[in-house]
Amino acid sequence: MFGFFRNPERDARRLLRDARVIIEDVNQTYREQRLGEIACQIRDDLYHVAMNCQAHSGSLQRELERHTSLHREARRNYNAVTLTAHTLVIIHIRAMQSGEPGQGAINLIQEFVEKWCAGEPSEASLAG
Repeated sequence: MFGFFRNPERDARRLLRDARVIIEDVNQTYREQRLGEIACQIRDDLYHVAMNCQAHSGSLQRELERHTSLHREARRNYNAVTLTAHTLVIIHIRAMQSGEPGQGAINLIQEFVEKWCAGEPSEASLAG
């Protein structure tokens, strides 16, 4: 109700399950090009999360709120690629907030990104 009964292990299991379901679904639904677009957007967004948290002394909650807003906007615009990417970024951020129990979800998302998106964030993505 007010966060008194939070269970980080249960939350982490839910995040891992959600990430696994989403990744399995996109692997079955999209072609390789779209998978690459999703993975590269996740990579770029996570890069920005890391940079913003480093610059603003660990502002994960602010990043979570920002990506939740971007997620809402992608849903309104019916942009499935962006919506999927933001969903996985939100799961990644929540997993980071949960600490060690969330490592499974983090690893799963990182494996997806590494499989479908090679290289470092592009100059265009670094600018904005």
